[in-house]
Amino acid sequence: MTSCAQSQSEKITGIPTNDLPIIFESQTVIADIMDGIKSNPRQLELTQKIQSSLQNNWEWYQEYIKTVKKGEPLGYHPNLGITEKEYDEFLKISKDIEVESTGKEELEIINTDNKIKFKSVGKLSIYNDLTIDIKNNQILYKEYVLPFLDKVNIEDADNGLKSKWKGYNWAYEYPVITEETDLTDLANLNITIVRFTIGQLERNGKFYMQIKERKLENGVKTVDNQIPIMF
Repeated sequence: MTSCAQSQSEKITGIPTNDLPIIFESQTVIADIMDGIKSNPRQLELTQKIQSSLQNNWEWYQEYIKTVKKGEPLGYHPNLGITEKEYDEFLKISKDIEVESTGKEELEIINTDNKIKFKSVGKLSIYNDLTIDIKNNQILYKEYVLPFLDKVNIEDADNGLKSKWKGYNWAYEYPVITEETDLTDLANLNITIVRFTIGQLERNGKFYMQIKERKLENGVKTVDNQIPIMF
């Protein structure tokens, strides 16, 4: 069965242990490496203006960003090097990001004994270290065990994939971040996060898959691996 034929119907039912063997039938697929961002000439133009201005106002910028509340965009200031109208345009464009393929690689899917493994080369060799344990509904990646985290249900197409989509997340996190976790003391922050996502896009029926591994040691990023693909 080809990936195109497989993708004709919805494979995400809300029960991962039922869906995974169907999504990952033993086969070789041609996967798009979705780690590119579709360029917008206007966004590039405005970004260059801002970067040029900040080079001349770097000390001011370091103080100014401290005034920004978490989750909110930087407020307008003339030192950004563009007009307020241009800045509003820049913020709007920045939200309208679309990911795109930077190349294709073969990915072999091996489904045996309730275990799904992968085999590839190049960028996709990161998946060689990944095993999906269907029976226990968990992901094994290197020395990490990722328990099931949650379902994904993206109900509008205003996202980088430009599609509604459903799927699942598994994650390993140490230490576990809570509301009480102090994330401001970056100099002493040590954390490891590994996340695996699989989902199906509504607009074309294709599957989106990503393994992400990030590690901070004393506030310094020592590992930052993530390869999203579509097949």
